[in-house]
Amino acid sequence: MPCSAHRAAALAALIPTLAVPLTPHPGPDVPPDRASDPGGASAPQAGWQQALEALRALAGSEPAAGGEGGRRLLWALTLDADGAPGTIEPLEQVRGARGWGKPRPVPLARVAEDDRLAPWDARVARAIRRDQSHNRRYVLDRAAAAMALVGHPGVVLAHAPSQTLEVVEDAPALEAVRSAGRYVLRMFPPVREAPAMEALLPAAARQEAEALRQLTVVRDGPHRLRLIRFTPAQFEAARLIGDGLAIPEDGHAQLDQTLRALAGQFQVQADQTGGSRAVEADARLRAEVAPLGGLAGRGISLRLVVTPLGPLGPRLAPGAGRERLMAAVRGETLATQRDLDAELASVAEVFAALPQLVALAPPGGEYTWMLDDPEDALAVVEALPGLPAVQAVEWPRGKEIRVLPADLRQLGVQIESRGAWYRLAGELRVAEGLVLELGKLIDWTGSHAGRFVPMGQGVYVALTRTLRGRLRDLAGVGEHVPDGIRVPQMATPWLDDVLAGAGVDPDAHFRQRIARLRAAREADIALPATLAAELRPYQEAGYRWAMTLAASGLGACLADDMGLGKTLQALAVLVARAGGGAALVIAPTSVCGNWAAEARRFAPTLNVHVYAEGDRETLLAQAGPHDLVIISYTLLQQASKAFCAREWHTVVADEAQAFKNAVTRRAQAMFALPSGFRMALTGTPVENRLAELWSVMRFCNPGLLGSLARFNEHFANPIERGGMREARQRLRRMIAPFVLRRTKTQVLDELPPRTELVIRVEPEPVEAAHYEALRRQAQTEAEAALARVEAARKATKGAPAGARARALAQAQHQAQARIHVLAQLMRLRRAACDPRLVTPELSGQLSEGAKVRAFVELASELAASGHKTLVFSQFVDFLQLLRQGLERAGLALQYLDGATPAAERTRRVAAFQAGEGDVFLISLKAGGFGLNLTAADYVIIADPWWNPAAEDQAMGRAHRIGQQRPVTVYRLINAGTIEERIVDLHRDKRALADGLLEADDDSAAGTGAPLPDVDELVGLLRR
Repeated sequence: MPCSAHRAAALAALIPTLAVPLTPHPGPDVPPDRASDPGGASAPQAGWQQALEALRALAGSEPAAGGEGGRRLLWALTLDADGAPGTIEPLEQVRGARGWGKPRPVPLARVAEDDRLAPWDARVARAIRRDQSHNRRYVLDRAAAAMALVGHPGVVLAHAPSQTLEVVEDAPALEAVRSAGRYVLRMFPPVREAPAMEALLPAAARQEAEALRQLTVVRDGPHRLRLIRFTPAQFEAARLIGDGLAIPEDGHAQLDQTLRALAGQFQVQADQTGGSRAVEADARLRAEVAPLGGLAGRGISLRLVVTPLGPLGPRLAPGAGRERLMAAVRGETLATQRDLDAELASVAEVFAALPQLVALAPPGGEYTWMLDDPEDALAVVEALPGLPAVQAVEWPRGKEIRVLPADLRQLGVQIESRGAWYRLAGELRVAEGLVLELGKLIDWTGSHAGRFVPMGQGVYVALTRTLRGRLRDLAGVGEHVPDGIRVPQMATPWLDDVLAGAGVDPDAHFRQRIARLRAAREADIALPATLAAELRPYQEAGYRWAMTLAASGLGACLADDMGLGKTLQALAVLVARAGGGAALVIAPTSVCGNWAAEARRFAPTLNVHVYAEGDRETLLAQAGPHDLVIISYTLLQQASKAFCAREWHTVVADEAQAFKNAVTRRAQAMFALPSGFRMALTGTPVENRLAELWSVMRFCNPGLLGSLARFNEHFANPIERGGMREARQRLRRMIAPFVLRRTKTQVLDELPPRTELVIRVEPEPVEAAHYEALRRQAQTEAEAALARVEAARKATKGAPAGARARALAQAQHQAQARIHVLAQLMRLRRAACDPRLVTPELSGQLSEGAKVRAFVELASELAASGHKTLVFSQFVDFLQLLRQGLERAGLALQYLDGATPAAERTRRVAAFQAGEGDVFLISLKAGGFGLNLTAADYVIIADPWWNPAAEDQAMGRAHRIGQQRPVTVYRLINAGTIEERIVDLHRDKRALADGLLEADDDSAAGTGAPLPDVDELVGLLRR
């Protein structure tokens, strides 16, 4: 309307058309001066006053009257954008062995003629009519059908037929907003206008269109539809209000009377009004929850609402809308004042308890979620009932999901000793009549990442995170036997920690072992008086830790950083235990001499025997208390039968990474040694793969980590391939009592710093061209190997020999491809050192490679400045090229590789320490461990190695106890080659070891770096 006067006149003109008396009558709420004028004639009224009186009069009008067994009917709706009901079609759904099947359309005729319909379907079926233009065809009166769907249990939306919706009838809403010195009255939802062509429709179609126009369907959360039917009075009210009725501020009293009168037929929200009865608003939330896809579905829908007028009143979005609310509840008009800030505080409390909801919250003012992840959904179901901000959790009838809590104290476990094992049996008592057997519970937690155990019929057992963690620990170690779970007795301290807090019923043997362990921990363990050395505090702590485990009948792995005196700590243990029987030390051949010398120096009371130097048979037969036998890994493997034929009181394995491959004969010989106490020494218990750790722990504490297959399943694969933090933490908890690791930075404040630098060497054009040709050839051949693997996979996919045979065939092809790719990578690594190592014919074109030249220049500068340098390379022939370069430069040197005899090796090390030689060239395998070369303060890594731990071992020859000067490490890297990629890989491999051995449970470090597969190795060949 062009002006408010015209609009008011139009509204006043509509009043006589209403089917109720519109004559205003004075009452207690009408001011006397407005009831009549002094002369008895009615005073003229403004248009807005006439409209308000008409709206009040409308309040007095009466509203217009409104599968058995394995089959059911669903009614599928479509909705237009403005809320108009679109199509309504019946669907039939059949229940099978796996639940309800896919809904399928059903003809209207079949529904109309079915006299066995459920009552709620019969109500809808009464809206089916015969088509007047075609007697054999049936049509559906959509307006009547829509009304009959209120309360129906099988209403769905056509685009989502698997999710049933609740349909409730509701009243339209009136909102009175104060703005700019006036009130504006609006209705929601608005009435739809009749289209221009409606008048041309046939009478029956026009009648249906008019009936449908009085219905609006509003989505109210993910699982509810509100059907709003405008009565004639409401319809006329909508016409009077239009797009918004403006009332001046001084008309608020009449507005208030009008809204109170209309509260019986409208939901009223207003900035200023009063009700027949004021009630206190509840700012707490109601959680509307429904399962997605039934009780066995994959999640829930959730909506948070407030009901300020009680559970039967309007449901509103928290913190949104007007503060004043008025509505009819059970025939009584109620009004309240909402506290929007308190409602939002309730939402904040829910978010604090369930932070995952914050990230998943949809945009807009509605607090609705579709939680498809079962773990997220069940966590919400578990937490909501206990939140003070939530007054109730509501489910659709018959679709409630129940979550029953289960804590560690509800777990009962019996422990029975059987030889070298414990048998565990027990149960988890969740509730009266609901008990879970321990074996099945461990099976479930071992194969599921979640903590909600399904029990059927919408019931879940919620394991607390503590209980779930303990059960997963048991799943990683325990092995199933017919009558329970089997755990090795070596795991006694770990098992005691895992079952702490549960109801444990142990047998006498278990109690005795625990008592022995606790007594050993509390004992005052003194250093042996005959040890001819003064231990540092951390070394004393290491000695006492090892002796405590020995007294408990358990093995130890001392994994201190290289250069921290592991040998001395082990000698202290050997001296303390010498009276109990013969001791055995196994070490690499190159270190056996050093062991003998150190033992004679620091443990003079021991009778030191080097197996390779005396009467071997007599030594084995007569070795007893205070005797120490030292043998190399090679000789032990050869004489394994003889060494395993007798008992050793103490066995020490130095550089235990030497038997990191558990399937080798060397490792098997180590595992078979009979011993009262086993101690492994290694600075690198994990170099490349976690299976290496399993091998070391298999020696120290047989059975602790279960079989290798179970270890790979529960720990190695999840950590290495998936980087799973939880699996890493569980493994660390298991090995923590038996592995002691200290780094130099932790215990040696006086140790000088170590600086690591990378020197990029630019290759000569001939070298770069040669390398690129090799790289392209390697890439082509490697990709061809991968193609053969894929072809073999496809060929075996349909093979009738069975899944196992196919898997074995694929694994063989994969292994062959990996070996081939690694061979290509080795060629490239050697070419990056010097092209003459791969193609000797290049010697005529290349007298000296770029890396050899850069190395000689660096070594010459260091020697001229008075520095001593250690040089390490994996390739002996490359060391020879470096040696030739040093000799041409006139530098004095020492040289050591695997072919150097043990005696000559000892002499050269002593000579270098005494000052003979500026440079010491050492091959990786010959000198990466067991050497003390603190005379050097510079280290050159001539070619980077796959394993960064081996590099650290090499650096540790100079950077160790006794070093007084800062140590500088140079890595020579050939630019543009695979050496750059190898240095990048070092970071991931260090994360694997450091995260397991050094990170706390609460630390974010070291989640475990995935190891490269064949495809990733081929990627190293590409640019």
